[in-house]
Amino acid sequence: MRPRASIAALTATSLILMALALGCAPGGPSEPGADPGPGDGTGGGGGGGTGALLPGLPTPTSSLLWSGVLEVAGDQDYAYAVCRHGFGVFERTDDEGWVPAARVDGVIGPEPRMSFDHPYAYVATDGRGLAIYSVQDPESPGLANSISSGNIGAADVAVRERLVYLLDPDFGFRIIDASDPRVLRTIGQFQRRDVRCIALSQAGDRAYLGTDDGSLVVVDLSGSRPESLGEYGLAEGIRILDLAIDGAVVHAVAEGLGVVSVNAAVPALVQELARLELPGAARVALDGDTLYVTELGAESQGLRLVSVAEPSSPAEVAYYDGAARSVGVDGDRVLVAADRGGLYSLDVTDPAAPDVEFAFGGPTGIVQVESVDRIVVVSTDQGAAIVDASVGKQPFLVDIIETVGGAPRLSLSEDLCVVADRGGDGEGDESLLVVPMGEGAEAPPAAASAVSLPGLRDVALLGQVAAVALGTSGVATYHVEDPSAPELLSTLDLGGASADLIADGRQRLLVVDQSQPALVTVLVSEDGSLSVESTLDLPATPVDMRRIGDFLQLPSAETGLVVVDVSDPSQPKVLGTAALPGPALGADMFSGAAYVAAGSAGLRLVALDEPTSPRPYVFMDTPGRAGDVVVDSSLVYVADGQALLLLEQ
Repeated sequence: MRPRASIAALTATSLILMALALGCAPGGPSEPGADPGPGDGTGGGGGGGTGALLPGLPTPTSSLLWSGVLEVAGDQDYAYAVCRHGFGVFERTDDEGWVPAARVDGVIGPEPRMSFDHPYAYVATDGRGLAIYSVQDPESPGLANSISSGNIGAADVAVRERLVYLLDPDFGFRIIDASDPRVLRTIGQFQRRDVRCIALSQAGDRAYLGTDDGSLVVVDLSGSRPESLGEYGLAEGIRILDLAIDGAVVHAVAEGLGVVSVNAAVPALVQELARLELPGAARVALDGDTLYVTELGAESQGLRLVSVAEPSSPAEVAYYDGAARSVGVDGDRVLVAADRGGLYSLDVTDPAAPDVEFAFGGPTGIVQVESVDRIVVVSTDQGAAIVDASVGKQPFLVDIIETVGGAPRLSLSEDLCVVADRGGDGEGDESLLVVPMGEGAEAPPAAASAVSLPGLRDVALLGQVAAVALGTSGVATYHVEDPSAPELLSTLDLGGASADLIADGRQRLLVVDQSQPALVTVLVSEDGSLSVESTLDLPATPVDMRRIGDFLQLPSAETGLVVVDVSDPSQPKVLGTAALPGPALGADMFSGAAYVAAGSAGLRLVALDEPTSPRPYVFMDTPGRAGDVVVDSSLVYVADGQALLLLEQ
């Protein structure tokens, strides 16, 4: 990763786009008519009940750590990527390979399509419309213009000489004059329902459309108005997912079937040339005599290189076994969007032996976040990522504490980070990492010490003491004043599968015993010994917990948010629960509201002005899967699967 200078600040335009895409105007739900949960109000400004003033939705500020590459195109030493959380530019370097150069944050639909025509990338973002990104300066990309969804769909897009052909499944396609991207004008249209993908002939005089019912539609573009030249049934009732054109030969990906090649020189007499059975085929690109076919099937996920020198006799020349969602061809280099795996490039100088040139795999699997004074530690598949968010619009990655197991649990103080490394696939190789934080925000942490702790599930800091949950073994405490030599203080057998735990001041631990499920209050004496003070049965097993004031937030995948009164820690009691459309995976509290990460249901705000009747009242869609949320002064951090989202309250 690059230092602070390489993290591009959001432009005002991109912030507006992100806010509109998220639907996050404070005080209102993100989707009109969406089900925000029982008892919801209509705005974020007033909570009802006692009349308490509740916070509205926070405003998107920036994001960090995202990969999730869905589409990619190349141009000399840069790769332009459509990611789940925006549009990114990656630079090819000799020592590090592909590295993030700059980005524009935004919300991208699950099935975007991109057409690249230097210096613009045209992105069709499903129901969100068309976005045009300028890469005139690759180190400082920007949103040139956009067309919001409204009544315009955007299933696919093709571009030729600044004419944009935007595909709408409910309509057909519109021809948009983008000679000046700041002023977009519709100058033509072709009506045909159920269209899924579009490709243009090399001369630009024909458009080829693939439909949901398995038809290939050939459209004449040479006149003043587009006209149909004919249709051909490629595969009855089967969706056409993608198209590649070579003169009069059309190669079409038919869902669940494979690649169907036809000669469409005479549209009224289309002739089938060959069928290549690839049930998992999803996308196709053509360069010279080679087809690049991505497979996303259950049995095969990779990239197939197929020679079509003789279109009637396609022959597979190579197979690359690696994640491949879509491809972009750049001479002897093929760029591959690998989704969670980021992106990589293949050297195909010898098509029979594709070789990985460089790769970028950003942190993914972001499921937990902790913050102290805007220094954020994020749990990822690669380990614990340390982020400096002191300047909210320009966060940057300081370092990654690598772990053996993905998505570790962690706890943070001003000078220490303790990490519960779950280990590899097998049981018994879990370990506790104690990491002194660096001097100053930009300094990387010191080397971590490691203690082998079989069964380790979670960790919490109580000053200079690290408490650990050890599954069926219960709970233990370690003195970590000397981070290089943690010292065992005490153990407590809970007789069950202890999981999450947090520190409640310096005298108590709050522990979830999953075998009950129950909340166990554990006293920590001055000599470090442990004893059970109280036990509270819970309505469901929480996946996390966080204490704010007198309230304990217990998000549950089964029940939603459970609110517990811990004003008297020796006698905690359940106050109420709030059902949510998605599983509650993480929660924090700010100004009388619980901020709940609800998986694919995004960020939900739950009013706690009447704690016995907590109620969701406003929500925000997020691009990924919201797994955790933390509020640190005016910043809200959301762990969103493949990105750390920064929002400002």
